Amino acid sequence: MENKHNPKGAGRKRKLTPLEEVHVYQEYKAGKTHAEIAYKNGISVSTLQRIINRKRMEEEE
Repeated sequence: MENKHNPKGAGRKRKLTPLEEVHVYQEYKAGKTHAEIAYKNGISVSTLQRIINRKRMEEEE
């Protein structure tokens, strides 16, 4: 399992590792609902939406 530690030592740790975020985004693109994905991964829908938005921005670059 990847390290979720904040390298700067400040703020909160991430709920999901970067690899888990990629997997979550793939589930979203496969058509699963926000609620399904969030519940399965133990995160809130708002956290999921932030991940999805961040991944969309990365794709556009």
